[in-house]
Amino acid sequence: MASLLNHQSLPDLDGRSFDVAVIGGGINGTSTARTLASAGYRVLLVERNDFGSGSSSRSSRLLHCGLNYLAMANDAKSLRAKLKYVTLAKNMMGERARMYRALPGRMTPKTLHIPLRKNDAVKPWQFDLAFATLKCLGGHSVPLNYRRTTERQLPSHPLAPYLGDDLVGIVSYSELAFDWPERVCVDYALTAAGHGATVLNYVTLTGVEKSDGGWRLTLEDSLKGAHRTNVFSRAVINMTGAWSDNINKLADAEAHPTVTPNKGCHFAVRLSPAFKGIGIVNRNALGHMFICLPWNDFHIIGPSESKLNGPSDGLQAWDEDIDCLLRQARSEIPGTNITRGDVLFRWAGMRPATFEYDNPLGGWDRRLHVTSNSDKSLWISMSWGRLADHLITSREILDHVSSQLGRNAPVAPVGALIPRSNELGQIVRDEGPTSVADVMFGRTGWGWSADLGRSRVPDIAAALAAASRDRTADDFAAEYLSYIEQAFGARATEVAL
Repeated sequence: MASLLNHQSLPDLDGRSFDVAVIGGGINGTSTARTLASAGYRVLLVERNDFGSGSSSRSSRLLHCGLNYLAMANDAKSLRAKLKYVTLAKNMMGERARMYRALPGRMTPKTLHIPLRKNDAVKPWQFDLAFATLKCLGGHSVPLNYRRTTERQLPSHPLAPYLGDDLVGIVSYSELAFDWPERVCVDYALTAAGHGATVLNYVTLTGVEKSDGGWRLTLEDSLKGAHRTNVFSRAVINMTGAWSDNINKLADAEAHPTVTPNKGCHFAVRLSPAFKGIGIVNRNALGHMFICLPWNDFHIIGPSESKLNGPSDGLQAWDEDIDCLLRQARSEIPGTNITRGDVLFRWAGMRPATFEYDNPLGGWDRRLHVTSNSDKSLWISMSWGRLADHLITSREILDHVSSQLGRNAPVAPVGALIPRSNELGQIVRDEGPTSVADVMFGRTGWGWSADLGRSRVPDIAAALAAASRDRTADDFAAEYLSYIEQAFGARATEVAL
């Protein structure tokens, strides 16, 4: 089985050369590294924290079938814009089916409901037409299971009492959700390593110097800052999301902005048994999605969308963020009467929206920003990289790399994902975790439970301590409790070891 390295292996890289260095270990970076390594390129993948621990971990998890693109097509003023959004919906339906096949055991269909209200701009028959259109656009192997409950049928619908007095119908359909995106990032990183890539977490890119035919990159240990290593790469793929402009400016201090980081928050809550296994979606006041997604024995509600007040703001969900989401929840599902006291935990993340001069929140338009140089070197960064588009992104980047660098070998099938282990000793040995949080969220998913995995802390802390030279189980456990208090607003209760 392939193994992941971490910051402790950084000194071994000094002076090495690569075809492609992928900076950023979220879902777009790990997927890109996996695709390029399978094509025969010498790939380096580095992530400054743990794989998938940034924006990939903080998303709403839904794949999205393309319905929102059809809504945008309906709102568009020009025929060209309408065709653009219909094409995006078609692509999303095809990608939905492709991703479900490519990630067995990593995605689950969820039954979602859309409340239809008396004064809605979109009429019930328009939903019939929209879902008929989506079905015609492709992706038949993953059914949408569309159904519309009419006003006459509402008394027998279990959710009707929770959705308000102005209800005239309910739409339901099936959507795919990632079981937990962080694990997919680790899967991709492991598979990239299996194809020969050098893959490290807790390593930061701190310097870039242009060199003939590529770049010299300075890498540093993110945890200890004790080691600085220099490597050479012909191409650099900047997949750092909200931090992309910071990395671009290491290579070019005058680089134009490409991303506008904005903040999205979610919270977890337990709802009535009537909501068991089913969720609610709708368009919010911004024309984006309000989501109430079933997850284990609770629901995830979000996302909010707001301008950042500073870099640290994107890492915290403040009371005002939760109050904003509560107002949306009371509007969409008024019968639930959710209050701040019902919130189990909360979290925040940063979206790498595409920079637009006249838009303080940035645009929701995925773009690759490509610089191809005459010396055959290549620099690519991306804005607005969603979970749903990550396989499209990796294929497009492969095309750019092949065109600029030449193809090193015929593209091999990317192949199956590395099988996941449930044995803590093997996880610690082979999958590169350095903390309880890494195991909880990136390796096992145990952290995504109502108690944020507290009952699992002793076993994980003991396994990490057994592999550590200088840290005890108490150290690892205390670090985790502090982490969930800061990142999730969860009270750090005592855990017996």
